[in-house]
Amino acid sequence: QHVDAVRAQLERSQRNLRLLRGGVRSAIMVVSYEEWAKKMNAALARDITCMRREQWQEVAEEVSALLEQGRSIAERGKLIDGSLIAAGQTLLEELLQLIASRQSLMGKVTKVFAKVQRSNRLINLFESEVWEKASVVTKSLAQLVEECSSWEATLTFEQTLAAASQLQSLVDAAHIRFSRTVDPTLVASAEQILTDMSAYTRNVEARQQRLLSLECSVGEKMRGMHLGEDADEAKSKLRTLLYTLSQEENDFEGELLAHPNRAELQAQQRSLGHIRALLEGGLDVLDRGPQYFGVTRRDMKFKVPVGSIIPVQQCLHRLSSSSALSDSVLLQGAPGIPRDKLITTLRTVQDRLTHFGYRGDDYKGTRLVEDEHAEMTFELFSNRMEKLDFIDQELVAKMFDILKPFTFANFRRLLNSPLVSGMMPGHDAEGDADEN
Repeated sequence: QHVDAVRAQLERSQRNLRLLRGGVRSAIMVVSYEEWAKKMNAALARDITCMRREQWQEVAEEVSALLEQGRSIAERGKLIDGSLIAAGQTLLEELLQLIASRQSLMGKVTKVFAKVQRSNRLINLFESEVWEKASVVTKSLAQLVEECSSWEATLTFEQTLAAASQLQSLVDAAHIRFSRTVDPTLVASAEQILTDMSAYTRNVEARQQRLLSLECSVGEKMRGMHLGEDADEAKSKLRTLLYTLSQEENDFEGELLAHPNRAELQAQQRSLGHIRALLEGGLDVLDRGPQYFGVTRRDMKFKVPVGSIIPVQQCLHRLSSSSALSDSVLLQGAPGIPRDKLITTLRTVQDRLTHFGYRGDDYKGTRLVEDEHAEMTFELFSNRMEKLDFIDQELVAKMFDILKPFTFANFRRLLNSPLVSGMMPGHDAEGDADEN
C-alpha cells in the first residue's frame, strides 16, 4: 500500500511538472509593456501563504509565463522595469521551493528552475543592451547639441539641414525608446535648437520659392509688354509687382538683421536687388520712351519687349549717374575706364560702322552678324571689332562688359542712344531715311 501511494504521488508530481514546463514554454505571446507590468504587479500582490498546492502551481505557471513575456518584450528593444523582474524571480523561487517541499522531487524542479534562471539571464542581457544603446544616444545627442549651439555662425545652410535631421532622429529615439534613461535637460536643449533650426530653414526655403515665383512673374510680364503700347497699363502692372516686392523686402529685413552673416540670406538679398532693378528698369523704360534707349521706328514695327531693353537701360543709368566707371559698378573683372573715354570709344565704333556701310537701325543678315538678337560670345564680338580695326583687346573687353547679356541689337541701340551718340532725343536719322 505504501508503494502504491508513493507511485500515485509520483505520477501526480510528474503531471504537475509537465504543466509547469508547458507554462514556461507557452508564455511567448506578444503583449505590451503596460499590460505585462499590470499583470506582474497583480501576481506579486497575491498572498501565497494561504494557498493550497494546486494554487501554488497555478501562480508559478503564471509568473513563469510573465517572466518569459518580459524576455520577449526586452528582445523588442523596450526597456523594462528591473525591479519587477527581480520580484518575479523571487516569487517564483519561493513557489518552486514550496512545491518541491511538498512533492519531494527537488531534482526535477531544479531543472525547471534552472531553465527559468537562464531565461532571466537572457532578459538581463537584453536589458543591458538597451541600456548600452541609451548611452550611445545620450553621447551622440550631447555631442550634437554642443556642435549646434552656435549653428548660425558655424554651419552652412546644407549643414544646418543635415544637423536638424540628425537631431530629430536622436530626439525621437530619446522620447520613444529611452524616455527614462536620457537626461530630460539634454533632450530639452536639443528640442530648442531643433525648433530654431527648423523655423529658420523653413523660412529660407519658403522665401526662395516666393522669390523664384516673383522673378518669373516679372520676366513674364516684361516679355509681354511692348514699347509703343499702352504705357499706363504696363506701368500699373509693374507697380503692383513692385509693391509685392516691397512687402517681401520688409519681411526679409528683420531676418537679415538677426542673421547678417548667413550666405543664403545674402544670396536672397542679391535676388531681391536684382528683381527690384528689373522692375525699376522697366518703369524707367516706359517713362523715358523708346528713343532715349536708341530704339528706332524700324524696331518698333517688330514689337520690342520692354524686358529686352533692360540691359541698355542699366548701362545708360550707370553712364548717366557716375563720372567714372569702375569694375564694381559697370565692368566685371576689368579695371575701370573713364566715362568720357568709353563714350568716345563707342562713338568711334558707330562712325566706323557707318563708314563700312552698316545701317544704324538693323545689323541683321549682314557680314557683321547673322542674328543681331542672339546672345554673342566675347570671341565673336572681338572678331567683329577686329574687322573695324579695333585690336586693343582690353578696350574691346570693356565694351563687351557694358551689356549683360550682350546682343548686337542692344549694342546698336546703345550706340544710337542720345547719351552716347550726342544726338538730341527725337532725331532718328536712320529711321527717317528708311521712312523716306
